[in-house]
Amino acid sequence: MVERQESYSESCVVLAWMLACEKLTKDISVCPFDADKLRDSVAEIKESMFLKGDRIRSKLTSVFSECGIAFRVVPGFKDSSVGGYIKKRPDGSLALCVAVKDGFSEGFWMRLFGLISIIMSGLKKRVYIYRDCEDGFSCDYLIDFKDYRMFVDAEKYKNRSEIKAFARDQKVKDFVIVRKLMDDNLISG
Repeated sequence: MVERQESYSESCVVLAWMLACEKLTKDISVCPFDADKLRDSVAEIKESMFLKGDRIRSKLTSVFSECGIAFRVVPGFKDSSVGGYIKKRPDGSLALCVAVKDGFSEGFWMRLFGLISIIMSGLKKRVYIYRDCEDGFSCDYLIDFKDYRMFVDAEKYKNRSEIKAFARDQKVKDFVIVRKLMDDNLISG
């Protein structure tokens, strides 16, 4: 595994973003973190993809709060790979911040579900900074694996209308399916 050398300016951006996230989440009271509740809430979180701006923010804040997660959407820094922040809090809850760089577009949802996948796989660190290049597992929480295998085995991914239909069946936006197919080297960008 190759470790990425961070420039001084990138290190400063990371620190500034961590401090902003800390400040934005410190006064939010939630119950202790409940992994089962989060797992059960994934469908509801997916539904938020189809809402508009402020409704997305309020819905996600509410859902995460019920799971023991203090959630905030935080503006991302231009030209920075910082995409998210997770922190284990002393009271047993988590703080979760997601960078919004280009509205609630594909990047935001890939970051969010990438962070959820990290939480669900057992957060090992007390503080975790998520990089935009890490979102390879985000689709795994959005798509049913068996359905995806059948979709791929039937080579339906070769037809744009089949991709759209599969996205509707999975209750996600098309870009999620396209991203998964690209990650699996079945289609090119």
